[in-house]
Amino acid sequence: MLRRRTGRTQRPSEPPVPWRYSFHLRMADRHHANRDASAGLPAVDENGAVDTPTPEYLGRYAAALQQREWIRCQEDCAELRAEAEVVRSRLTEAERASAQAETAARELAEPATEKDLTRRRGGEDRTDESVVRTRRARERSRRLTAARAAAAEAAARTAALSIQARQAEARIAVREELAGARAVHIHQQTLRRVVAYYRQLVRRHPDGARINAQLKEGGPELPDWAVRTRSDLR
Repeated sequence: MLRRRTGRTQRPSEPPVPWRYSFHLRMADRHHANRDASAGLPAVDENGAVDTPTPEYLGRYAAALQQREWIRCQEDCAELRAEAEVVRSRLTEAERASAQAETAARELAEPATEKDLTRRRGGEDRTDESVVRTRRARERSRRLTAARAAAAEAAARTAALSIQARQAEARIAVREELAGARAVHIHQQTLRRVVAYYRQLVRRHPDGARINAQLKEGGPELPDWAVRTRSDLR
């Protein structure tokens, strides 16, 4: 489905396509692991933990991709939020009008007072009281019918706008859910590369057993917005 934005037709973002851990990436990660192992990396820090620059690089690269997904999400949601705000404003006005219409119908549904039934209008000074009562009762009945119709119409409009508001909010939630899913996908695929790198590093390092026990976990992290998105779905 195509959506119109800023005077041009824009196709919604395509769903994420799973990355293949291609031969090129496998060789690149293996090369970095072999190179670091040959250089005697990693080094031990003050806490006795060890790490190398490669997982940090991969983590930052993943963070850049995740941030790009968040920016795209915000761009897509900007128009959706503007539309939702317009609908919410209309809904607020419709709710106010519906409440007024309900009040008017409820008041007209109450029994007419003696004063209401005997009120004479122009030209009715000599009209029999029973005729006046009949006329006032009919007038009140017509007003009640019109008030009930107006209340029903206002309630229907309120219900329709309420549905539109929920739909607008749902579209925003779905777009954010998609961005969160992409962030998780990037996280998992990058973590796969980090794990493969560590495995090759330990195999090639002259002191592999020691560093395997002391390696400090590195690599990508899920951004806060992706964590929030996942929490909201539970």
